[in-house]
Amino acid sequence: MLKGIVFFFFKQKTAYEIYQCDWSSDVCSSDLRLEGQTKIYGTDIIVGESTMLGATSAAFFELDLLKVVGRGEAVRIYALLGDVSLAHSMEFTELKAQNAGMLEAYRTRKWGKAARHLKKCAELADAIFGDRLATYLELYRARIAHYRDNPPPKSWDGTAQALTK
Repeated sequence: MLKGIVFFFFKQKTAYEIYQCDWSSDVCSSDLRLEGQTKIYGTDIIVGESTMLGATSAAFFELDLLKVVGRGEAVRIYALLGDVSLAHSMEFTELKAQNAGMLEAYRTRKWGKAARHLKKCAELADAIFGDRLATYLELYRARIAHYRDNPPPKSWDGTAQALTK
């Protein structure tokens, strides 16, 4: 086991939290591979599910089910967006619920339903964060529009493939 300390910097609060945990080298390796995805999703910090589950005093937002370079299976990835007060706010809770609905509809090929949830996500995200999630929202707008016109193969399991580390 590798003992690690993660520093979370919250731009909204200009504060940081120290979170200490024990990670397997596999978790560390996965999270390091995700760092390169921040530009794709337009977020500052992206972590895998194991890290998200260990940091209970932060606001995480699911981004995707992603197959990273060098790995066979997909991992759920999350953006770190704020602290515990954001995590427990009504507005953020509603945003997460709409996002979960969008991701579920997207992964089950219900493009119209996914687009409706995405529109609600955009309204809520704008009210909470301004344009902070604009890249993420545009990514899914483009994916939904593409798959609506060009359905994925029957073997598609709702995952995205990372093209870079």
